Amino acid sequence: MTYSDGWREEVENGRYELKDAQNRTVVERPATRQDYNRLGAIAR
Repeated sequence: MTYSDGWREEVENGRYELKDAQNRTVVERPATRQDYNRLGAIAR
C-alpha cells in the first residue's frame, strides 16, 4: 500500500516493511496477522 505522502507499507515473504517517502526502511519485522488484516482491508 502506497500512501499519498509517499510512505509505503507492504508484507512480502512473511515480512512487514514500512518505508518513508525517500524509500528508507523505517520498520522491518516479521508480519503479524494484524498487518495482513489491516493491509487487506485497505486494499479492498
